Amino acid sequence: MKALGLSFESEDCVDHCCQMGGRMPDLLQFYGRALVECSVRMQQEKLTKQMISGVEESAAISIVGAHLLESEDDPVIQLVMSSLLDADRTSLSLNQIVDASDRKHLHVTAREVQAVCDYLFIHGVLAYEGSTVRIANGFLKRQARRLRR
Repeated sequence: MKALGLSFESEDCVDHCCQMGGRMPDLLQFYGRALVECSVRMQQEKLTKQMISGVEESAAISIVGAHLLESEDDPVIQLVMSSLLDADRTSLSLNQIVDASDRKHLHVTAREVQAVCDYLFIHGVLAYEGSTVRIANGFLKRQARRLRR
């Protein structure tokens, strides 16, 4: 951001952006681009909390919305997303998602679940934590739940 002549209102803004991106480089780049576009549009060189909140909401809706809409055609994406959104825990193992498929009479393989998780990871929706997966950040999870209603 400094190279573009932009600065953050406070260190809290920087921390929030890192958290917003789930500390995933591709998400940080995605949000960074959106912040730059916002600052150009508003003709401001200082990134404020208000700007960051606006970017966070619109970006999360576009990221999650695209994958939830896509999931209508793909039962495995739908299974992975619904398993993670409905879980009491913040992350699930691939085997737990496969078990959920059996309970829903979908009977998908661990390989199919892995492929979908990898796809959603690449697109910034999921993050891996060791042998478990979770939705990349809390804001994405809240927006996904809101869009499901």
